[in-house]
Amino acid sequence: MMSNFSFGQIEDTMAYKIKKSYKNEYSPYFKFNTFKRGELKYRLSERLDSLSSKSKRMWNRKDSFNFAQANLLMGNYDLSEHYFNSLDFNPNKHQIENYHHLISHYVYGEYQYGLQKINKIYPKMTKYSKVYFIKKMFEARLKFKTDKNWYKKDSVVFHFDIDSSIKEVKKKSDKFQNKVILPLKNATYVLELFVLYIYENDPVIAIAFNNLGEVLEEYVSLSQAYIAYSIGRQYNKKDKRILENIKQVKAKLTKKHYKIPNFRKYFPKIEKGRFDYEILKEKLFQEQIDTVSKSKPKLLNKKEELIKLPFNKDLIVPIGIAIIFLLLLLFLKTKKQ
Repeated sequence: MMSNFSFGQIEDTMAYKIKKSYKNEYSPYFKFNTFKRGELKYRLSERLDSLSSKSKRMWNRKDSFNFAQANLLMGNYDLSEHYFNSLDFNPNKHQIENYHHLISHYVYGEYQYGLQKINKIYPKMTKYSKVYFIKKMFEARLKFKTDKNWYKKDSVVFHFDIDSSIKEVKKKSDKFQNKVILPLKNATYVLELFVLYIYENDPVIAIAFNNLGEVLEEYVSLSQAYIAYSIGRQYNKKDKRILENIKQVKAKLTKKHYKIPNFRKYFPKIEKGRFDYEILKEKLFQEQIDTVSKSKPKLLNKKEELIKLPFNKDLIVPIGIAIIFLLLLLFLKTKKQ
């Protein structure tokens, strides 16, 4: 019996399947790396073991920085701040260390102090430089501190002033790289540092990722924009604008037959036991007792030494009365004479 299903129909079906297959979007000019969220406890333990194997007198500035950073990652902020403040950061020679130190003030909640420090160290800064974006994070956090509904408004953390005519320029050109790609990379570098230390909800970080996503969607890559929006949503699931942006860019990806990226590949979950401070407490103990505390501890009063007497203390009162009586008799006898 002959089938009515022709080879032409088979070819049409195959073509349809090929046409409907989804592929990865090609994005050679900008791609997110996997964001590092804290540090695994075994790595922190190894770092502390390495430091404890050296005499504290032999520590160099790198050792002190590593110890300060390890404590910041574990949430031991007092000790972290003490060691960070003990280091004299040169903004030119120690740029990376200085960025971590500045962001530590954000983690401590010292937003005003951190901003003042940035302005003092960097009185002149290049627009879209790394420290420029760090400053924008502090400024935005101060706004949120005074207005908890700030993120619901038309708020911006990272403002990218890009002329729409840049779309006509080739992406590999110096102009496009300097005007679009370089600012995006510097902003991403800064967000990598904030993600390293901050794991809880933070509307400022959420908006910063959203701002990044909007530029990526408009000028660079839909898939990278989707990743940026998705990470931003992890820091504030109440922000409806981010949710709308995710839906919008997802529809564009589907329409172009691009695969929806797995953002967890770039923003992994916090692994169990990552911040088990109790396991590492003993490793920190010796360093803590060697560190000068910010306030003097209240010490117990020392016990007074007891004076040993050659006789029973119960005889003190009778002997005293007897002496007074003898002196009184001697006084009366002298008066009669």
